[in-house]
This record gives sequence, structure tokens and C-alpha cells, in this order.
Amino acid sequence: MFRLLLIASAFFILPGCNDSHTEQQTPTVPLVRLLQISPDSTTAERYFPARLEAAQAADLSFQVSGKLVHFPVIKGDQIRKGELIAGLDQTDYQLLLESTRVAYAQAERDLNRLEQLRSQNHVSQAQLDEARTVYDRASVELDRAKQNLIYTEIFAPYDALIADRMADKFTQLAAGTPLVRIQDLSRIEVEIAVPEMLLPQVQDPAGYYVTATLPSVPDRQFELSFKEYATEPDPRSRTYRVTFDMENPTDLRLLPGMSATVRVALIQDKNPLPVLPLHALVGEGDQTQVFVYDPDAQQVALRAVITGRLMAEGIEILEGIQRGEWVVATGAGFLSDGMQVRADLDQQEQR
Repeated sequence: MFRLLLIASAFFILPGCNDSHTEQQTPTVPLVRLLQISPDSTTAERYFPARLEAAQAADLSFQVSGKLVHFPVIKGDQIRKGELIAGLDQTDYQLLLESTRVAYAQAERDLNRLEQLRSQNHVSQAQLDEARTVYDRASVELDRAKQNLIYTEIFAPYDALIADRMADKFTQLAAGTPLVRIQDLSRIEVEIAVPEMLLPQVQDPAGYYVTATLPSVPDRQFELSFKEYATEPDPRSRTYRVTFDMENPTDLRLLPGMSATVRVALIQDKNPLPVLPLHALVGEGDQTQVFVYDPDAQQVALRAVITGRLMAEGIEILEGIQRGEWVVATGAGFLSDGMQVRADLDQQEQR
């Protein structure tokens, strides 16, 4: 009875061992991520973090000294062009103006009298010339006194936002002391930092169109227009500053320093060349190859290609790949010609 039990046990155990051995011998089919060369022309897109800036800003100051007695604006005020921003005590300047008016009137009377006497040869030409010099000097002093009185007030040169106040009321100010900083927000500048490799593409405004989105309204896009770019890179990041212009929407309160995301869509040629990531290539130089995937056979075939320019998103393929074909995007270094593979359907992309 014991012998029969052993035989029965062996009968049930042996098939299990054979199945395990068979499973271990089954080859593993590698899983690959594919990239399709798009049959249609696609638009290359780039996204950049950006910062909003005022179209123009200025630090205003008085051109004459005096005591600040009028300062009705505060930070955040929006003022119209021609509106009073600040004013000095005008007492001394008004007195000086009256004094110069008196001196001017006296010089004018003296000149008229001497001109009449000169016509009768009662005074010399030198006396007349001296009187005319005194008159001219008095005229200049009068104009200066009038202008200095005007300089005691500061008016908004354009519609602006009061960004900062740098003095307090009743402070004695010297001429040229910064008083208030204003910003023109009728239009907004949007600045991005562009790598050296992409700078040639943004130098031609006709080669792309650009929009911006804001964190506060992510579903809304704002059209931008190219304004200028820096010709020298940032010493730290080695990127170039590119500035775009945007109309400030009336239904939003956009302020300098706010963040944005800029989308630059390059307008490609009608027949753009395929561009593959570098890790999709095998070999280099004249021996550069890619693995092309056959969806029907679920196999990859090694194919030689000719490469072109190195770009930000990869390298151009001049010859060897047709649009609509599938190429192995990652893991090419572990494959061989004619190998059976499984496509990662969740990780497919188009180029």
C-alpha cells in the first residue's frame, strides 16, 4: 500500500514539474514604446515660463527743490493722463516770479526810454546796448521763474498705475529726488528666456504665432505679438530674453511681476522633415539606423537612415523613413533585426 501511494504521488508531481520547465523556456517578447511619423504636417510647439512687465515705467521727480504739500495718490491708484500726482509749496516760487516781473517791466521801460533818446542823439550807442542786455537778461529770468513755478507740480504723462511712493507728504525734497514710480499698463510686455538653439527660430516673427495663458484664467488664451529680443545672453543661464507685446484686457487686473505660460507654435514648411529623438537612433554617422515596427507582423526591422540638423526636439531624418511608419522610440539598443516585440499602446506618440 505504501508503494502504491508513492507511485500515485509521483504521477501527480511529474506533470507539474514539466509545466514549470516549459514556462521557463518560453522566450519573453520585449515591450517597446513606439513613435509614429505623422502622415500630416504638425505644428512644433514650445512652452516657456514668462513674466508680465509694464509696457513702460518711470520714476518721477521734481526738477526744483521744495516742501511736498500735495501728494493725493497712493500705491495701486490708476490715474489718467494729465492728472495731478504731486505738488510743492509754491510760495517762494510765486514771490520770485513777481520779483522777476517787476525787474522785467523796469528793464523794458529803460530800454524804450533809451531807444527814444538815442534817436535824438542824447545817449550813446553803448548805453543803448547795455540797456538792451539788461532787458534780455530780465526776460530770461522771467521765463525761468515761470518755468520753475510749473516745475512745482507733477502731472501724469500718460494713463498709469501708481506702483510705488518714495517720499512722504511735507518732506523737504531736493531737485531730482525720486518721488513716485508709475507704470503704463495700457499694454503688457511678456518676457521669456529662450535657449541659444531656439533663438534663430524666434528671430523671424512671421515663422510662428504665440499665445499666453495665465494661472488665474487657464482656459483663456491671449494673443501676443513680437516686440524685441536681447542680443546678449544672460550671464548665468546663457539664455536670451525675448519680449512680446499683449493688450491688457479690461476685464482683468494684470500687474507687472505676474507669471504666465507662453506657447510658441512654429509654422513649419508644407513638407517638414521627420524629427526623431536621439535615443531612437542606433549607431552614428554613416551607420545610423532605426528600428521600424511592422504592425501586422509585430516585428521590428533595422533600417539605415540619413540624418540632418540637430534640433531642440531631436534630429532631422533626411532619408530612410516615410510618413505614417512606426519607429521604436526607446529601448532600441536591446533589439535585433526581425525581433518579435509588443507595442506599448498607452505610450505611443506622433511626430
